[in-house]
Amino acid sequence: MLKYDINKYLHVVLLHDRLDCLEEQGLSGFMEYPDALRAGLEAYLSKVTDHCRALPDFAEGMTLLVMGGLGRGFALSFNEWPDQWRLSAIRISDLLMLASELDRPITRYLKCIKQKEWAEGEGVKFINVALPQMEWVDYRNPL
Repeated sequence: MLKYDINKYLHVVLLHDRLDCLEEQGLSGFMEYPDALRAGLEAYLSKVTDHCRALPDFAEGMTLLVMGGLGRGFALSFNEWPDQWRLSAIRISDLLMLASELDRPITRYLKCIKQKEWAEGEGVKFINVALPQMEWVDYRNPL
């Protein structure tokens, strides 16, 4: 958990690939977590967000899911997500690339997420055509 600016929170969670499924499916499959594990993760994230949102100086927050693994696609959904709390996912390799920037890379990343969120609210759809498999974190509409 990181506090930035004066009243904003960033909750960073590292998620690893499931080697048992990787062995069975290879790199062409999606990284998915069993329902019980996903539900436990959702409960934990909800507990953290509730705690932060109850703090007297809270203005906004974000959970950043850092996906570790060998490069295959991932799929993760949550049944509910709290208001005033953003959710973003990034591969660990991309996070390390951002961290090599000298001038406040995480702040710039957070600003980009806010701008993307605003554009989506205005009806803009973003599609990443460079990915062979779609990656998503759908926190409002579970699979």
